[in-house]
Amino acid sequence: MNNLLKYLIVLTTFAASLLALETKVLIIAKKTDFNLGDSVTFALTAIAKKDSKVVFPKIDKIDEFKIIKKASIVKNKDDFKVQTIFYTIKPTKSFTLNPISVKIDNKEYKTKKIFFKVNNTKNEAAQIKKDKNSSLKDSIDNKKIEKNLQNNQKRQIKKKNRSNFIFKMETNKRKVFKGEPFILTITLVEPLDIEIADLEYNPPISKNFKFINLGGGKTYEKQDKLIRVIKYAVIAKKSGKLKIEPATARLGVQLAPQVMAFGMFGPEIHWKNLKTNSLVIDVKDIPQNAQLIGDYKISAKVNSNKVKENKPINYKLIIEGEGLLDNIKDYKFSIKDVTVYDDKTAIIKHEFKNGKIFSRYEKEYTFVARKDFDIPKVVLKAFNPKTKNIYNLALDNLHIKVKKNRTIASILSNKQTQDYSGVENIIEETTIKAIRKSQNVNEEAKAKVEDIIFDKEYYKRLYSKKEPKANPILTFILGLIIGILGTFYIPKFFLLIKNRNKQKPYGSYEEALNILYPHITDSDDIEEMVKMLYEVINGNKDIKINESKLEKMVKKYK
Repeated sequence: MNNLLKYLIVLTTFAASLLALETKVLIIAKKTDFNLGDSVTFALTAIAKKDSKVVFPKIDKIDEFKIIKKASIVKNKDDFKVQTIFYTIKPTKSFTLNPISVKIDNKEYKTKKIFFKVNNTKNEAAQIKKDKNSSLKDSIDNKKIEKNLQNNQKRQIKKKNRSNFIFKMETNKRKVFKGEPFILTITLVEPLDIEIADLEYNPPISKNFKFINLGGGKTYEKQDKLIRVIKYAVIAKKSGKLKIEPATARLGVQLAPQVMAFGMFGPEIHWKNLKTNSLVIDVKDIPQNAQLIGDYKISAKVNSNKVKENKPINYKLIIEGEGLLDNIKDYKFSIKDVTVYDDKTAIIKHEFKNGKIFSRYEKEYTFVARKDFDIPKVVLKAFNPKTKNIYNLALDNLHIKVKKNRTIASILSNKQTQDYSGVENIIEETTIKAIRKSQNVNEEAKAKVEDIIFDKEYYKRLYSKKEPKANPILTFILGLIIGILGTFYIPKFFLLIKNRNKQKPYGSYEEALNILYPHITDSDDIEEMVKMLYEVINGNKDIKINESKLEKMVKKYK
């Protein structure tokens, strides 16, 4: 059982190292050559994204042999999960483990076919036993032989790697203008019959270029090859003949099981370093007055061209087309008597389609004003690398109508108006009607409205009511009652006012407890008072607090 546990741990650790950029399933076996009576254990491993749905098949037997042991384990690494199921059988003859299908996100993945050899004669078993009990010298010799076989296989792998691995860097343009995007493609070609256990990739670098990854890469099979492709959009930061340094990769190649004598519980990994070619790009300067490079169109959107005074106008500037807009500078608006807000970050999106790069730039602005204004025209100079011409990206100015808020002052200042509807929200409808009956509306009505607005006593007089005269008899009885009650309650009232003016240094027992609790160790009196406060707060009515003593304590620490 301990050996099986070790086997599980090692194989699971090994499986976690197989996270090499893509989803896959595989079979891992300690060895494929067994003696009669030995048990055979292999691992079925699925590597997928953490949120993927993995469905393993239900396996009751392998070939004609029943499963005698079964275990499973899940291990996470970065954004991947590695799920492994271990199967153990006890075969009586050699057999072939046919491909096993595992569904990952409803897509079927198959393992490779493996042949397991079982030495099923008594003579073979006896010979193996004899070999195990051979002398130390024979054992050392055997190890030397196995080591030589292992080194020989490494040499064969190196030779095979040189002829079968392809790692290259290509570009669709060797001559570009400064700021003109071009496509850089990194391709790694692997033989399908070589198992890659791990892959470390380092992208190309150059301080003279900016690299933008176009997606997460693509992996596909073609004939007997596995092809991995990563594409970058690249722009030059300066002119001249500039070099892009090679991309590098480190591959972990799994050795065949028959030469894993020193691999303990897992297969041995041979590491191979690969490097692409370098590239030299001829970069030319563009005309100095060009602000953009590419084939673009420009447009703008506003939420409205009419707005109330001090209300915002939302304006969106859009530039889109073939090219890379990563180096674009935000356009600045300056309009007299208009507040301009452009604190939102511009949104830039890229799309790689039919071997070309397309970009879309969006920048939002907000304008606030108290009177009509024009959003000025926008003009940007762009250079088209295809036609080698400079052209203008232009937008006409946009007039914004600002509607003034209606106020009393604005109504009174307009001597020609006869519309007093704005005043109707302030004065009585009857008053308005009376004003409108006047012969000289423009002068007399204005004067009347001014009297109403600026006479603070107008509404007081308008809505005041005459109080009825008081009954002398009722007044006498009410005074007598007030006098009797005042004899008893007025002294108590003044005493209450006096006590209220004498404020306590705390609002409640809870507040006093919060003040004293941090000083509980200062003295026994403080500690005792804190205990009493705690009891009273929690409902113990039998305890009486010495208020004067409590006030002194609180004043000391407050």
